[in-house]
Amino acid sequence: MNLLSKLLILKKSVDDKPAVKFLTSISPIASQHFNLSGLYEFSEDRAEIDVDAVVAIMEEILDTTVENLSGQIKSKTSVTS
Repeated sequence: MNLLSKLLILKKSVDDKPAVKFLTSISPIASQHFNLSGLYEFSEDRAEIDVDAVVAIMEEILDTTVENLSGQIKSKTSVTS
């Protein structure tokens, strides 16, 4: 399971509709996220990644993003009213 899937499941479980709507409207694949040039090192030492900790950080970023977007929408509608 990938990070965005875990985050989506988490937000669905707490019925966070704005976050679910945002997550389902973005593309998890964008060309700017691929580094095809550079120096790569593949070694036997592999550090374990705490996926749950990464998802928790992503959740904080998502909550802030959705909150900011919601505020922008509210301010735009109050200006046009």
